[in-house]
Amino acid sequence: MGELFNWGGESPEQRAMRSRMEMEALYEQAARLAQVRANSAQAGGKQVEIPFWISVTNTAYLYPKSDLREALAVTNQPYTKDGNRYVFASLVELDLFYYDIWYRTSLSQPVNNLGYSLAVGTELEGSFDEIHLDLENGTRIITLQLMRQITSQSELPNGGDSPDGTVGYGAVYSDVDGDGVPGTISELGAGNLDPLRFQRTN
Repeated sequence: MGELFNWGGESPEQRAMRSRMEMEALYEQAARLAQVRANSAQAGGKQVEIPFWISVTNTAYLYPKSDLREALAVTNQPYTKDGNRYVFASLVELDLFYYDIWYRTSLSQPVNNLGYSLAVGTELEGSFDEIHLDLENGTRIITLQLMRQITSQSELPNGGDSPDGTVGYGAVYSDVDGDGVPGTISELGAGNLDPLRFQRTN
């Protein structure tokens, strides 16, 4: 495990290249899984669509899988893993873990900007790869879905810092105050947690 997360010997350029290659490989794997699932569903008489998204409020963020994995390895916040669920005792601990994820992206961002930010109007291809951040009482706080950025930030007014083709997790469900009521696009964030910034387009 220590070797997997030993970033000290890499230059920023090497880290960026490795992170990009990891992200592309992971997305290709997720896409292949999505195709298998879609074929299975079609065989059963159902039609499954890969979701597509667009960012509709500022500022949306992506969290590459390698950064999420590192945050899980180094966080001081206790959690338990149950399949694709990561369960925390309190909203405070979950919120601090979410900061850990963002902080890792601020280190891995190839152009040394603070995270993989996306401006309004960014289109993304989703997947069936999701993880959930839940509380012990069963309340779901965040669902993150693996996405591939389609829109270049250079094409948008006030574009974000996310490089072209970035693959990372984006929040597609958010309940930042933990009241059990799903958040909406118009709601603001709380603490370090992402409010809902993405809207499905299909």
